[in-house]
Amino acid sequence: MPDRNAAFNALQAREIDLLGIWPGYYERARAIPGVTVSKQLGYGFAHIDFNLSHPVVAELAVRQALRLAIDRQTLLRKIGGGLGVVQDNIISPINPAFDAHVPTTPFDVAAANRLLDRAGWKRGPDGIRKKGGLRLELLFAGSAGTPDYDERNELIRSWLRQIGIALDIKRCAAPLFFAPAAQGGILYGGKFDLTAFTWSGDPTGDLYGYYACSQSAPNGQNVTHYCNRRVDDAMKSFSRLYTFRSRQPYADFIQEQLQRDAPSIVFSIPYAIYAYNSKLRGFRIDSIAPFDDFMNVDI
Repeated sequence: MPDRNAAFNALQAREIDLLGIWPGYYERARAIPGVTVSKQLGYGFAHIDFNLSHPVVAELAVRQALRLAIDRQTLLRKIGGGLGVVQDNIISPINPAFDAHVPTTPFDVAAANRLLDRAGWKRGPDGIRKKGGLRLELLFAGSAGTPDYDERNELIRSWLRQIGIALDIKRCAAPLFFAPAAQGGILYGGKFDLTAFTWSGDPTGDLYGYYACSQSAPNGQNVTHYCNRRVDDAMKSFSRLYTFRSRQPYADFIQEQLQRDAPSIVFSIPYAIYAYNSKLRGFRIDSIAPFDDFMNVDI
């Protein structure tokens, strides 16, 4: 499907029987006769990723200031229909590996400005900050065909302008955005300062594929190029263990360190929402996927 509206129209026209619904379409989907809508908190996380191979966003103070300056509660209410949980933690509250002690950063534009001031980023005549020949003008790349995300990005642009950061927003067709680096892909080719999308989340809480040093794109899915050897060691220890209880000390350390290092900003943990033909039978939708109930399977 070329965009979300086209996919939703196909659901209305009965051209498809099952569709993952974006929050902004939830109420509209519920109004379609003969369509059942399932909603439950998911395992995924909607987020901004920083490209830490680029010098401006490699600075921790810049990433922390951005997190302070984005009003995530407003984004959830206006763009996400209130269907989610705002938190800094990458792991969903329904995941057994969730660490409830990870703090959530408040929306505080004044604190963001103070942080950048202390870090030596000075406003120029146009209000945009500079330091050491670098300018806080960032390329924000995302996929096209997402009108709700376009609205979200413009809100983010307006908030960041208040702290002296300019955003150049680039929208790309999804096949190009997610293409391999060798094929000119934006995400895996690192052609961004920051980008936003949603990872599905691992049901065990394993984050190795997203943040391990060895998984930096184009070798893997670590598009942030984040590399913290202590976190790496903890993720390896986590993967060698088989019970949630034995893994939890490592899970806690990983989640708390990622919150401190901020290679990503979590917008929210969204609800997993699916709309499907009410005549469909013989399957059960869970928080992981619409085709199985593996979270309730013992092997």
